[in-house]
Amino acid sequence: MLISQKTILRELSNAKISHERWVKRAEHLVDGLPISEDFIPT
Repeated sequence: MLISQKTILRELSNAKISHERWVKRAEHLVDGLPISEDFIPT
């Protein structure tokens, strides 16, 4: 089964956004800023 280019690009974009959120949350923890337990990167 082939995956369309549109699907691949959408998945890459979603992965990038998720990663950026994870990094920002980790930075908040390192900086000592308050963060909800639900958003602590694992």
